[in-house]
Amino acid sequence: MQMKRAILLVLLLLLPVTPNFGMTEDIGDLFGAIARRYDLDFRIHIDGSFFPKYWQNPPISVKAREISLQELRRFPPIIEQALARYPQQLIKDNLTGIYIIKDLYCYGVRYGATYSNSIIYLSSEGSEKGYGDYYLLSTVHHEFSSILFNNYLFPHARWIASSPGGAHYRYALQGGYKALIDGSSSLEGNDALYSAGFVNEYASSHMEEDFSEFSAFVLTYPLMMRELIKKYPAMKNKFHVWLEFYESLDKAFMRERSLLE
Repeated sequence: MQMKRAILLVLLLLLPVTPNFGMTEDIGDLFGAIARRYDLDFRIHIDGSFFPKYWQNPPISVKAREISLQELRRFPPIIEQALARYPQQLIKDNLTGIYIIKDLYCYGVRYGATYSNSIIYLSSEGSEKGYGDYYLLSTVHHEFSSILFNNYLFPHARWIASSPGGAHYRYALQGGYKALIDGSSSLEGNDALYSAGFVNEYASSHMEEDFSEFSAFVLTYPLMMRELIKKYPAMKNKFHVWLEFYESLDKAFMRERSLLE
């Protein structure tokens, strides 16, 4: 028995390691192909460098727990599907890492996901708690669109003008996090919101959240967006502005014009 354990130990020591992931080889294998294709760093182990230092202090006071391997295994196909919607170079130019955790709290409230500069933070407590595949897919699009919103020249005035009477955001000065704090961040849409050009309640909180929720809806639920464009003039107007911005990033997004047909 001792000999078998010694042989096993030697074999384990000979296994290749993936130091860029900060995780075991088994977990590294989950994301290796995606990481190499897009030059991304995947992390799951929370240490002092996992979050920006200023997030660790009030008022943000970030808190998170590490995700289980079982739940982590859901992410590779979801992330791969999300990233496939973008030109490879656009991802390489704007995204350096995807960090995955079980749960995330900022400002004392739960976040589904967030971003910092060129890093996206994703969380999941399981599909039984509302973290379904389409929800996780939409969060990748939401957070990456926020990065694009900040990295490129965005047509703010035209975006506001696309809504009837001009978009009025509930937390235009504070930011969308205030909607999370006061509990007015529903991801459900309705006729009144669609007529005003918003895909859901959270989108009405701040321009960045509006753009990011709209982007996530287009890229996650294109057939549903097509129906909204047909029925609501405000959604059609906003889609034109959205499309022009994305086409300015890469002509590959011209394919989204099919939603106008």
